[in-house]
Amino acid sequence: MRGIASYQANRKNSASPAQVVLMLLQTAVQRLSRASAPDVVGSSGWYRDLHHVREIFLELKFALDFDTAPALCERLETLYNWVLRELVRAGSERSVQP
Repeated sequence: MRGIASYQANRKNSASPAQVVLMLLQTAVQRLSRASAPDVVGSSGWYRDLHHVREIFLELKFALDFDTAPALCERLETLYNWVLRELVRAGSERSVQP
């Protein structure tokens, strides 16, 4: 690995849990921004981006530690479930509206 790929791999491997969550959310925002462009809606790239964002939110949901912070995890789980439903709705309706 060279250059930027090496830097990114090292950054991921040495990140704290909070930094990993931030990186995941940043990636989700980037993918959703790209998927919201009118010329890509319904394309294979659009579905790939939606799928990737769903995978991110599933990972975040399954990583919740209810033993450590039950009230926070309940709220985050509710938020993540809402995001996941909206992503599925966007895909089934072929719309960026959700």
